[in-house]
Amino acid sequence: MERLAQARAALAAAETHTGVRPADAGIPVPPALRTLLPGGIPRGGAVSVLGSRTIMWSLVSAAMGQDGWCVVVGLSDVGWYAAQQAGVSLERVLYLPEGATPPILAAAIDGADVAVLGPGHRLTPAEVRAMSARLRNRGSLLVTSAPWPGAIQLDARITHATGCSNGAGYVSEWILEARRGPTRVRLAAGETVRTYEPLAVVS
Repeated sequence: MERLAQARAALAAAETHTGVRPADAGIPVPPALRTLLPGGIPRGGAVSVLGSRTIMWSLVSAAMGQDGWCVVVGLSDVGWYAAQQAGVSLERVLYLPEGATPPILAAAIDGADVAVLGPGHRLTPAEVRAMSARLRNRGSLLVTSAPWPGAIQLDARITHATGCSNGAGYVSEWILEARRGPTRVRLAAGETVRTYEPLAVVS
């Protein structure tokens, strides 16, 4: 399976180089994350987002677009409200709990434009390779909340939060420092930023 995916990728690259196939743009990302992902995400690629579900769901929403489908696997604390606030159309999301068998997982990935994998689903090295090959073959995106071999890694941490006063209220906006390698960006996030655009560049 992996050799077949590699052969198809090589053929596509040759066709693009010779002009038989037009160059394919990467998977789009939210405007606030273009500093970290200036060329988008390569189709069939993977992104590990550590420390921020807001960033994770914003990437998923951008990749799904208006008619894409998403499968969520092994993510027990999904945060459906946060996903919806980020613009994810929940009616186009399939949820698989922990323990989904490899055939079920493979079938779900074959029908998805975006796959979200949580730390609760344990895959063997062979299953990781097979899943990566399927995603490359389909040109789909994998977003994980844990490290993944060969993935682009984004790290985030909350540096400031607002909304609570004297122990009352709830957090409505927070500042994130997100980085990819040496590149860093400060982002405002939360319900009060903009509807369906939950991230904005601060600096």
